[in-house]
Amino acid sequence: MSRLVIAVAVVLAGPVAWAEDAASRRADQAYTSHISEGHELFTNGSHDAALRAYREALTERRDDAAATYFIACAQRALGQNDEALASFRRAAQLAGSDDEALHARALMNVALVQELRRDLVAAAEAWQVYIAYAETHQRVPTYVANARQRLEAIQRVQELDTTYDAVRQRIAEDRSDEPVNR
Repeated sequence: MSRLVIAVAVVLAGPVAWAEDAASRRADQAYTSHISEGHELFTNGSHDAALRAYREALTERRDDAAATYFIACAQRALGQNDEALASFRRAAQLAGSDDEALHARALMNVALVQELRRDLVAAAEAWQVYIAYAETHQRVPTYVANARQRLEAIQRVQELDTTYDAVRQRIAEDRSDEPVNR
């Protein structure tokens, strides 16, 4: 009896495995189609439609770092900086050590979006994270020199802001000492 059960299981396993492979191939084709469509739309400036296509790709491959990265790019292009920031962070997390180049690009974009949000403290921290990652993953193409320049520029702006704060305070004090014309 047990040999019969094993024989039946072996015979039935073939079609089941084939069906699973076919479903996987269809999902891969749909994913590739959505990503390609998203790229074409993005290139043509249709960022809303590109975002929809990238999200459709993500339904085919849940937790896909590349699709998440492209979603973030579309969000940034649409000015959805808070959403883009979260998506770039998620893309870096998903890429992990499996795709170090994508991980590096996502980290770089985290810093760029922080600049767009005008959060210079967070941008400086993000650039430092990117630089540290790039220095420990030297075989990955990165833009360390550019990152260092941007970090230095942020630090200069922060220094100037500190200096100007003192000037602004003196101006406010001088204005408060002036007589009020009635």
